[in-house]
Amino acid sequence: MISLLGSLPSGSFSQVNLLPYHRIGQDKYQRLGKEYTLTEIPEPSKEQMEELRKRFISLGRPVFIGG
Repeated sequence: MISLLGSLPSGSFSQVNLLPYHRIGQDKYQRLGKEYTLTEIPEPSKEQMEELRKRFISLGRPVFIGG
């Protein structure tokens, strides 16, 4: 993703928002009678998200974690 964003023309984007995976929607799946198939995917730690943020900073744009 860093490579793709870095290849875009200047001014194509003003910031990057990294949205960590979460299981907030899991209860909704159950209420709707649907199977939630992502139970094995771990939520990233704050440290993992910060490491990703540092890598995206090389793009020269503000990088935020969350929405």
